[in-house]
Amino acid sequence: MVIMRNPSLVSEVLEESSRAQGDGHHSPPARVQGQPDWCTCSECREMLTHLERVCCGKNEQNCFSRLRDFDIVVLDELILHVARAYIQEIFAIQDDDDYNRANPYAGYRQYTLGVGHRRLIPSCCVWKIRDKYPTAFGQYRGYVPGRVG
Repeated sequence: MVIMRNPSLVSEVLEESSRAQGDGHHSPPARVQGQPDWCTCSECREMLTHLERVCCGKNEQNCFSRLRDFDIVVLDELILHVARAYIQEIFAIQDDDDYNRANPYAGYRQYTLGVGHRRLIPSCCVWKIRDKYPTAFGQYRGYVPGRVG
């Protein structure tokens, strides 16, 4: 199994894709109205808690949420369907038929794949997933820290 041999595969793919698009050392872009001051990639949005205010740390061109690999690995419906089927098979968890409810969680799992569960995901990536698979009423749970610290 690929993940067993290389547990940080998703992070490495995104880092490599980001490097391929440029070195990431450019002057920061001008602030967009409403853009949080803790964001460097210009794709982040405000989060519910201070803990969730995390940026990918890249510039606008190299933001993880703008990479083609992110779209494929974290947002693609077929990839998420396979990931959900895998989780269902391994852990005997019933799959949710509502794709706009099931796919965001699958996308979050895909992003953190191999680096541990309950890891903070950059705001830019969280919002890209939420924009692709919005909830019916635009309400989101947010980050829930793990029970084991």
